[in-house]
Amino acid sequence: MLNNRIGMDALQRMLANIHSADQKADDINLNIHMQTEKMGHIQEQTRDIQSELKRAGKFLKYFAKSVYTDKLLMCLTLLCIIAVIIIIIIKIAKKGGSKATDVVSSN
Repeated sequence: MLNNRIGMDALQRMLANIHSADQKADDINLNIHMQTEKMGHIQEQTRDIQSELKRAGKFLKYFAKSVYTDKLLMCLTLLCIIAVIIIIIIKIAKKGGSKATDVVSSN
């Protein structure tokens, strides 16, 4: 009977260990499930961020092209203004030079 009692105690300890291990396994499974859901949310956020970065890159390229176009137009406008100023200076110089020669030749 003592031997039977020792066997029953051992059996109950094994059942308690099994129940404890089962409880731990359930806790681990729940923890893994929660972490998997968190990873899914993180992946969705990463995809959203990547799409936002692509869109921002496209906007930056568009704005850079716009800035380069604006700078080119400003340079062309500046060149036109300089050309007009040079033409005016040349015309004034020709008129001024011809008047000086007219005064000398009339004497």
